[in-house]
Amino acid sequence: MRFADYQCHSKGYFLCRRPLTDNQPREFKQVPDNFKYLVKDDSLTWPDAKHECEKWGGNLASLHSPAEENQLKSLLSPEIGYWVGANDRQVEGQWVWNDRTPMVYLRKINGEVSEEPWKFDCGALYGDEVMLQEEYCYEKKGFICKKQV
Repeated sequence: MRFADYQCHSKGYFLCRRPLTDNQPREFKQVPDNFKYLVKDDSLTWPDAKHECEKWGGNLASLHSPAEENQLKSLLSPEIGYWVGANDRQVEGQWVWNDRTPMVYLRKINGEVSEEPWKFDCGALYGDEVMLQEEYCYEKKGFICKKQV
């Protein structure tokens, strides 16, 4: 038998090695800022992910420094997108964090080229990307929650 590396979402008959933490929440605390984070690989839409974070007592994550972004990215599976709180759902092109904190740090929103730009209003973070991606809010992705402790 011969083994080869393939993407786990490819169709075919093969085994994939996945981290033991898949589909299990990963919680950690950022000590200097006294925030707690919850990273989930569960696939939810942006509104559903926002609701889950609120049930946990927090919000979809807002990013306020390169250090915070790098710490979060170190926990992400590179092939999965994760919802964060960045969105322009109220006013097209005017990005805000859903927790109402000031958007003082934002690497860059990489927008979709579309005939319907109003559909791409929610921000997603990928472990292997250097910027937030502007995506359709009703796609299903993992998500990152953040709350003050």
